[in-house]
Amino acid sequence: AAEALARADSGTWLAGRDALLVSGPTGTNVMDLLIAVKSTA
Repeated sequence: AAEALARADSGTWLAGRDALLVSGPTGTNVMDLLIAVKSTA
């Protein structure tokens, strides 16, 4: 996962684990969505 993040290629990593969320066209002008998870440890 760290290597995929370093390449800014999380899509390929997620697709390979059947975890990629593909919503399809929304009809809105939303360009980017960022979801971050921060570890507390």
